[in-house]
Amino acid sequence: MRVYREIPHSKFINCIHWSRNGSLIATGDIDGHARIFDINNNDEKFVLSNHGLSVKAIKFSEDSKNIITGGEDLHINICDVETKKRLGTWVSHSDWITSLSFHPVD
Repeated sequence: MRVYREIPHSKFINCIHWSRNGSLIATGDIDGHARIFDINNNDEKFVLSNHGLSVKAIKFSEDSKNIITGGEDLHINICDVETKKRLGTWVSHSDWITSLSFHPVD
């Protein structure tokens, strides 16, 4: 088992998720940012600033091509990990999003 000493964040981390192949880690923090880190190179790949409030949930898709985030702003965002572009946003919740999952694919 490898131990990682530091994932640089300026604020508290609320949620964390490893990619299936173990090379990427995604974090969500209290200032509305989702960060993707490349564990093999020990660097930050990019930052998603898609939420106006705290990110409470984050998850990679099974193929690690997409990331989904949700939080206190009642939004769910899905982004392409390679292009770093937002693919969609859903706003239909009346309270915080604290858990997310992708639909299983055959």
